[in-house]
Amino acid sequence: MGETKKFLDAQGTKKVIDWAKGKFIQKEANKGLSEENFTPAYKEQLDNLVSTYATKSDMTTKLAGKVDTIAGKTLTTNDYTTPEKQKLAGIAPGANANVIETVKVNGTNQSVSGKAVDIKVPTKVSELTNDKNFATVSQVTDAVSKAGKLTKEIVTTLPAASSAKDNVIYMVKNSGGVSGDAYSEYMLVSGAMEKIGTTATEVDLSNYVTYDDVQGITVSELDAMLV
Repeated sequence: MGETKKFLDAQGTKKVIDWAKGKFIQKEANKGLSEENFTPAYKEQLDNLVSTYATKSDMTTKLAGKVDTIAGKTLTTNDYTTPEKQKLAGIAPGANANVIETVKVNGTNQSVSGKAVDIKVPTKVSELTNDKNFATVSQVTDAVSKAGKLTKEIVTTLPAASSAKDNVIYMVKNSGGVSGDAYSEYMLVSGAMEKIGTTATEVDLSNYVTYDDVQGITVSELDAMLV
């Protein structure tokens, strides 16, 4: 009897296929086997990268909110806010926080108009109070006009004190008088006629030493005095 021939039936064929599936990888187009030995642990790491690291889209979104650097400037932590900016914008240029609320002149409040106070300063004497009773030009002129004026009167005979006037200089001609010394002057003083002066020099120098009466000390006399 000859050698017995064996063949795979349906059950055997399925067995072989299951075994082959466990040993081989299903072939796919444009793919081949690799020697990098990519393991499930590597796959887990890749999955973690996807969930942990930012994507290009994330980076683009985040960078859109950045602040560009400017030379000489840095970020501040003073937290400057929009209300603060609006408050500053409402302050007039040159404004000062030390605002004077009231202006007084001699204790009287002055009105403020257009942020200004107009303090009126007198420019005329008539606007001031004359508490010292200073005389005006017209008052002085009137007083002078009413006051007695000093006058001169040339007479040949000096009048008696009872008939003489207080504001008159009586000029009596000198006998033998010369030009420049022709008259003597008199006035009524304390009820009597007093001579007030002449143009002549009337100083008595008879008792004065003259130049001729004085002699200089000689050198020999000085030597004798200084021994």
